[in-house]
Amino acid sequence: MQWANGYLLSSGSKDNILKVSKGYQVVKTFDIGAFAVSLDFNSGKFLVGTSSGRILSITESTGEIK
Repeated sequence: MQWANGYLLSSGSKDNILKVSKGYQVVKTFDIGAFAVSLDFNSGKFLVGTSSGRILSITESTGEIK
C-alpha cells in the first residue's frame, strides 16, 4: 500500500488488481497482470513496479496503461 497525492494505492498479491481509493472508497481498479511490489503517483500517472519485472505507467484521467 502507498499513500500518494491523496490516493491510497493498493494491490492484493493474488488478484493482480491495482485499487485506487480516495477516503474509504475504491474509485478505480486496474488489472496489472502481476502483483505490485512498488507503487507511486507522479505528474498525473500511477507508477507501478510489478513482480514480473515490468514498470507500468497508468494515466490517471484515461486509465491508459503503458
